[in-house]
Amino acid sequence: MNSEQRREKIISVLQVSDKPISASRFANEFSVTRQIIVADIALLRASGYPIRAEHKGYVLEKSDSQTMTRRVVVKHGN
Repeated sequence: MNSEQRREKIISVLQVSDKPISASRFANEFSVTRQIIVADIALLRASGYPIRAEHKGYVLEKSDSQTMTRRVVVKHGN
């Protein structure tokens, strides 16, 4: 797997995950160092992916079109 394929896989994993994923976990999965994953994340951010770092790992911020919103409309009478 080359670096571009690895970055594509990182994005695809982050898109379906509802929990943060650590650089160490990615590093183990792809058999690379944690530093390489950190560099991959930096390149993905520079490419425009909204990846947020949290204390437990990385999260891909969902756009408004990907999140579900519920609206409850109530009309009260007198």
